[in-house]
Amino acid sequence: MSSVSAINSSVDTAVASVKQQILLAQQNASQQKIDQSTIRPTSSDVDVRPSVDADHLGVEDITEVVEVDAPKPQEMLDKVRNVIPKLNSVMHSMNLKLRFEEFADSGRYYVRAMDMVEQKEVSRLPHDQFLKQAEVTKHFISGLFVDQGK
Repeated sequence: MSSVSAINSSVDTAVASVKQQILLAQQNASQQKIDQSTIRPTSSDVDVRPSVDADHLGVEDITEVVEVDAPKPQEMLDKVRNVIPKLNSVMHSMNLKLRFEEFADSGRYYVRAMDMVEQKEVSRLPHDQFLKQAEVTKHFISGLFVDQGK
């Protein structure tokens, strides 16, 4: 039983680390937004809406909301779709669910963590940062379960 406790503890630590990284990324994004407000924005610097309309809470996939216009849209969507369900199974115990959306027709894609009990957004992270953090977490968790079987 102690190995199960060790795995659970390690997963809790990994999830806490990801939550901390998401918080730091949000703070960094907020600081960049403040910095951008003092600089004249270029066409690539588009502000993101700070709030999310409650009507979009039922959206399961970005393709239901908007046509994806990106250099490699299908590849990008496939990567995000492959990571999110795996992390959703881990996050289910925390009553969180991940959603992938574009905001403000800006061409910027975000992953939102939604608290399913309180029906509110817990965090929002640009998809590229999310994928990097998710891959690290996924490999860490996979390594735990592979090591347990040996």
